[in-house]
Amino acid sequence: MTVFTGIVEEVGTVTAVDRGRHSAVLTIQAHTVLEDAKVLDKAVLLSDIPVHREQKNEKCTLFDPHDPDALADLIVETAERADRPEEAAYFAGDMMAGMANMYREAGEYAKALEKIFV
Repeated sequence: MTVFTGIVEEVGTVTAVDRGRHSAVLTIQAHTVLEDAKVLDKAVLLSDIPVHREQKNEKCTLFDPHDPDALADLIVETAERADRPEEAAYFAGDMMAGMANMYREAGEYAKALEKIFV
């Protein structure tokens, strides 16, 4: 297992756990990357800030952005879970399920906007 952490100016902090065929974990600070991960139905670690609390789904785990040791532990814990055969499907993701969630959320958002503007 390889853990990569880097700073990408356009994106923010990106951490990926490379497990050969699959990237098991991403911690991100960019809205578009989060939406891509959600569509791909990937597990995501997000800093516990208001916008992430609003955007997260059931496969997102929040972490304290001021506690790097807790984040490191969470990355290791999540990567270890991804190694378990019984967890393989969860971490592999299901793009069709992710797209269905995206369309459902877009519909809910559109209905909320209609209530405001119509």
